Amino acid sequence: MKKFIRIFWFVLFLFAMVMFYVAPVSVPDYVDKFYHFIGFAIFAMLSIALFAAFFDNKWLNTFLVFLLIFGGVIAGAAELAQKQFSTIRSCTYEDWIANLCGIIFVTLFVYLANSRQESNIDLFEEKFDIESFS
Repeated sequence: MKKFIRIFWFVLFLFAMVMFYVAPVSVPDYVDKFYHFIGFAIFAMLSIALFAAFFDNKWLNTFLVFLLIFGGVIAGAAELAQKQFSTIRSCTYEDWIANLCGIIFVTLFVYLANSRQESNIDLFEEKFDIESFS
């Protein structure tokens, strides 16, 4: 049931994200970049949570690389959709960079947290092996 709820929230967020991207809303430039960063950071967090719900942490690092590549494509497609379907908003490289920064920030944070957790487990196993030989 938890997996279904995570899928529901992910789909709901994607729908809301698409609606905000094509909405004819004009905001100041500096606030716009912040919204791009936060939106794609949340997209990355929900993607990682959804992946972890189905596959645990076994393939997490591989998924993080995929998320960086696929997230860059999604970020570019979102900017192009914004250019095509919104009359007020524009497609800029700065917005695409803000999107990528949101994805990179979350993936780097998760990667560092996951590698630290794995190294702590490895250290514990080494300590356990040393104690068993004495």
